[in-house]
Amino acid sequence: MQKTDKCDLHIHTRFSDGTWSVEELLERIKSAGITLFSITDHDTVAGALAMEKLQKPEGMVYIRGVEFAGYRKDRVYHILGYGYDPDNRAIHDLAKANTAAAYIWYEAVIDFMSSRFSLIDMDEYRAYTHEPSRGGFKAVSYLMDKGVISHPSRFFPYGVESGATAPIPTVDKVIDIIKSAGGHSFLAHPAGYTGYGQFSTDDLNYWKEIGISGIECHHPSADAKTTDEMVRWCRKNKLMISGGSDCHGTFLEQRKLGFPHITADNLLFPYAVYL
Repeated sequence: MQKTDKCDLHIHTRFSDGTWSVEELLERIKSAGITLFSITDHDTVAGALAMEKLQKPEGMVYIRGVEFAGYRKDRVYHILGYGYDPDNRAIHDLAKANTAAAYIWYEAVIDFMSSRFSLIDMDEYRAYTHEPSRGGFKAVSYLMDKGVISHPSRFFPYGVESGATAPIPTVDKVIDIIKSAGGHSFLAHPAGYTGYGQFSTDDLNYWKEIGISGIECHHPSADAKTTDEMVRWCRKNKLMISGGSDCHGTFLEQRKLGFPHITADNLLFPYAVYL
């Protein structure tokens, strides 16, 4: 790896809520001049493992990734995992359990909304088929097709209002599972948790105490000041630094592949072990 190599360590595919297949994504990564990258699909390792089977240009470095949801104080946070053992049973069990939990939550939110909107019918929703190439997930596609929401982001306020919760583990349990699988865990997009307020030093210290490997300091949700503050905190506390676009293909058009512009020298990341 060269210090100036372009990196993107947070990308989603059609295996979760992105719109691109792994083949399509690889071609776009080549075109964008990205040398180091990772697929971090939500609560599934299928996309990450599928990418491993594709032939890549000489000099390109691919890191196996995933993004797991977990609770802390009744709020959902996302934990990125990198470099885990693909044969580790606990990783696959967590992915399966979290995916099932998400379906339970989506259905609970739709049930809540059916009491508010006469257009929504639970039996119709259960029979509805989501097309993965659209990106997102079944509940969002259904509500958009019904004209109830105009943008995917409009789903989540209803989720909060519903009071529904998903049976997912706590964040410390997620971190322990990633660690037990030989992987590295990172707090995803700490500046991107809407309504959670600015992350304080105490907040960051909590993540350090429960064994997080690092922080995703570079992310579209973080402005330059916030990124600099988190980078300084990580360096001071000897935690690793990661970053990525959080690209979902065309599903979230504001998330562009390779943005923010991150190079290898912006990271404190164990990418050397993957060369």
